[in-house]
Amino acid sequence: MVAWVYAPRRENRFCLDLPFDDVNVPRAFAMRGSVVPWADEPECYSQIHDAGPALYDDVAYVFGDDDVRPANTLHNGAGMDVSPALNGCLGFESLNAADRVSR
Repeated sequence: MVAWVYAPRRENRFCLDLPFDDVNVPRAFAMRGSVVPWADEPECYSQIHDAGPALYDDVAYVFGDDDVRPANTLHNGAGMDVSPALNGCLGFESLNAADRVSR
C-alpha cells in the first residue's frame, strides 16, 4: 500500500484521502447507490468542535459502558450541545432544552 502524506500546519494531521468523491464528482455520485452500502440511509455527520457543556471530564458519560446520564446538572442536564445545522439534520423542530439524542 502506498500512501501520500499531506499534513500542512494548522490542519488535522490525522486525516486521509479516499479515492471516491460522491459529493463533487458527478460520475461517482451516479454510482453511489449501488456501491456505497449506506447511501440510501439518512445520516447526520458532525465534527467535534469543543468540549462541554459545563463539564470537561465526564468520563463515565462519554466512555462508560452503562447507560450513564451526564453528570452535568446545568442547562437541563445537557450531555452535549449541537449546532443549528446538526439540530435540523437530526430532525428537531427547534433549538430548545426539550430535544434529546441518545448516544
